[in-house]
Amino acid sequence: MNKKIGIACLLLLILFIVVGCNVPKTITKIGYISNISKENMQFDFDEIEWVRKNDIKRVEDLKLNQDTDFPNGFYIYNHSIDNTTYKLSKDATFEFLDENNNFSIKNTTYDEFIAHHNQLYNEFINPLLEDENIKDINYFTPYWIEIKDDIVISIKQQYVP
Repeated sequence: MNKKIGIACLLLLILFIVVGCNVPKTITKIGYISNISKENMQFDFDEIEWVRKNDIKRVEDLKLNQDTDFPNGFYIYNHSIDNTTYKLSKDATFEFLDENNNFSIKNTTYDEFIAHHNQLYNEFINPLLEDENIKDINYFTPYWIEIKDDIVISIKQQYVP
């Protein structure tokens, strides 16, 4: 009887280990979204790095100046424009900052998210990119995305003062 209980416990332990190892991880990234395809539920994503002023090692690695490169306490580092195309889950969640309501977080639908993103691009970003004196791509609004099994399950707009 004790032998059977021992074997059962061992089998449960093995099952727990195997199942626990196969749980998909959720990965969080920050970057710029472009080329949203409403029909295909996918978009291009250019990953960036959100460097905080108090991350002394990273500030030194990038040779940033804590007094001049961090007017708002962070620095957006984009080593290169390298877009990755991601698919969206049909159950993905979306949050953006509502400019008409003190930049409060607004949970929204896929269609509202696309309309908001396109409005931002058309009203603010596109005119800046058309200006010959501006060569910096870092005028895009950064978004945090959560990825599970190579599918985006969440998109959240990052406030940038």
